[in-house]
Amino acid sequence: MKIIFLDFDGVINSFGGDWQGGFEELDRKCIENLNILVERVSDIKIVISSTWRILRSLDKLKSIMAKWGFKYPELVIDKTPRLAGEERGREIFGWFTRNNKFPNPIIDNFIILDDDSDMEPFMNHLIQTDTDKGLTIEDVNKAVQFLNGE
Repeated sequence: MKIIFLDFDGVINSFGGDWQGGFEELDRKCIENLNILVERVSDIKIVISSTWRILRSLDKLKSIMAKWGFKYPELVIDKTPRLAGEERGREIFGWFTRNNKFPNPIIDNFIILDDDSDMEPFMNHLIQTDTDKGLTIEDVNKAVQFLNGE
């Protein structure tokens, strides 16, 4: 299995794209690019690492994504834990620990899609997006290459 740890702000919405800054609004072009990424990688699952996870259930997050054109909400399997005072990378590590999945041969590879860089100890798994553009096709190509071990 391969995992995408997914941020929302600056990844599937963008401050310079179609996103208008509305509550629970996403950028359709970025969502289209996420669809392309999912379609190009086999055995992929998504874990939400965005701060959007704090006040929304997993079902609500899936519903928002589907509303804006995400075709595969069933692939969204979980969200990272909130660890007060910790950076996002430590919360991702917390998800691995909580699920007894690190290290774990069930997970072949993972990436972090985020516009921030607070991903220690996993900086080498970060595909950092441009906040103004969100998830681009270039980001998708990098992610596919990384996840498929190319």
